[in-house]
Amino acid sequence: MQRRGRGRPRKLREGRGRPRSQPRAPIRQRSRRRQPPVDEAVIAQEERRRDIERRVNALSSNELRVTLMTVVQENLEYLFNILREPHLRKSGPSQPLWCVCTFCKEMPTQKEQLCCQKSEDSCISRLPDFDVLMLDEAVLSLARIYRQDILAMPEDEDRNRANRYTAYRQFVLWHHGKLSIGDRRVIPSCCVCRIREKFPDPYGQYEGFKDGLLQ
Repeated sequence: MQRRGRGRPRKLREGRGRPRSQPRAPIRQRSRRRQPPVDEAVIAQEERRRDIERRVNALSSNELRVTLMTVVQENLEYLFNILREPHLRKSGPSQPLWCVCTFCKEMPTQKEQLCCQKSEDSCISRLPDFDVLMLDEAVLSLARIYRQDILAMPEDEDRNRANRYTAYRQFVLWHHGKLSIGDRRVIPSCCVCRIREKFPDPYGQYEGFKDGLLQ
């Protein structure tokens, strides 16, 4: 066998051979928005809520009462939650959670957070007797004169403050009767606010409820 002699390598003719690899242009893909995953549990819960709502709306008034009584008998805590919840009653944005009559306001101490526990239409602070006994200046003036004669106390120069304190005493006497020495009662917030609205302090400073002997 004859060996191939050494020499120059063969040259490739033009147009023959493999072409040089050239970088390909990147393929542009259309951006696709990813759809949020579907939460089947949320959908099922919403369908269940709608089904319950349809069933409840189809009940008559008598059937609603019977159903509510059945639920309450089995779960008494539901009844207390219903009675406590303020959003089930007509109320303003500043109504405290402990208020029932819708006329109370927030008070500075826990003891003063007291409501008359009446409905909006029968709130004690809106009764005609309350207007006469606690807000009528002639009645308050007469009660103050009688008390000054008994205790020999000087007249308070602040007319509104004198009327407020007299109105507080009038309410306790009207609502609780004559109390023994040292027995003090908290006045419902709705009644206190009504008295303060009628006889306000110019600086909004009020003493509030204090334990101790009546003055």
